[in-house]
Amino acid sequence: MMSANKSSVSTKRILSFIGENYKSYPIRGIFAIIFRTLTIALTTLPALYYKDIINILSKTQVATSEIAQHGISILLIILWIKLIQFIFYRVYDYIIITFEMNIQEKLYNQIFSYLHQHSFQFFANNFSGSLISKVRKCVSGLERFTDMLSWNVLPFILNLILVVGIIAVQNIRIAISIFIGVTVFSIIQYQLHNWIHPYQEKANQLDSELGGLLSDTITNNLTIKLFASLPREQKAFSSLNHDTIQARKLQYYKSMRIWGFSAFFWTSTRNRNYVRSYSPLVNVNLGNRSNRTHSNLRSQDHGRAPRYRNDI
Repeated sequence: MMSANKSSVSTKRILSFIGENYKSYPIRGIFAIIFRTLTIALTTLPALYYKDIINILSKTQVATSEIAQHGISILLIILWIKLIQFIFYRVYDYIIITFEMNIQEKLYNQIFSYLHQHSFQFFANNFSGSLISKVRKCVSGLERFTDMLSWNVLPFILNLILVVGIIAVQNIRIAISIFIGVTVFSIIQYQLHNWIHPYQEKANQLDSELGGLLSDTITNNLTIKLFASLPREQKAFSSLNHDTIQARKLQYYKSMRIWGFSAFFWTSTRNRNYVRSYSPLVNVNLGNRSNRTHSNLRSQDHGRAPRYRNDI
């Protein structure tokens, strides 16, 4: 079994990094949370009115005209709720898009300034393509993290509170049972994610190396042709590509256990894409160097810096 490599960037540091960027635009962030909360709450309200329609239709002693009149009034209320929800959604979309794009702009400038403060030795020991890949993963990772909070975490928490609260009014025991079941399920899912995380991190690291190797060969295509080293480059790329695919396969095979667990309890695996999603911010350490050493790759440098070097 693959041993988990300790990440060079801790989760606490990542969350601190995300929080600092969120604090840059506090007003937009607060309004985004408010409008997202309102849209989630309005999603639950129509279900209560649907219940009233069913109750009215089940009454046999009420006149048909009265049922129709009452039913139409309820449908109009639901229509107004949906209309208000639609407006809130559009306002939220505008706020969250502005919020995320402003953070991305600030983050790109921040990374650009930080990256070019490194020494020449740093750039000599790292792939240019790999660095670009890490920068893009950092920026896009922050956007995906924000979307995950907005579209998964926040709705899950609010819907759980609303559903349990509504059911508790009718039957407190059922509400407590649902809350305990969902809590236990969430804890197990969290532990399973921690278990699979090292495999995801390994696959992502190899994927960055593969992109860096491809970028390096394209940039130095003329040098490769002059030294007639295409077979060696093909062998190196094929070997790294094989390792990357095997690591990704292993990640997916391990993920199948989580998908199966989710399907067993929820009878649906529609959330498995979130399990498969990697954590790009975890691997964004611009000072991280590859420890892979290949003697055949270091034997010739074709007038450029060797690709793989050990940390000194």
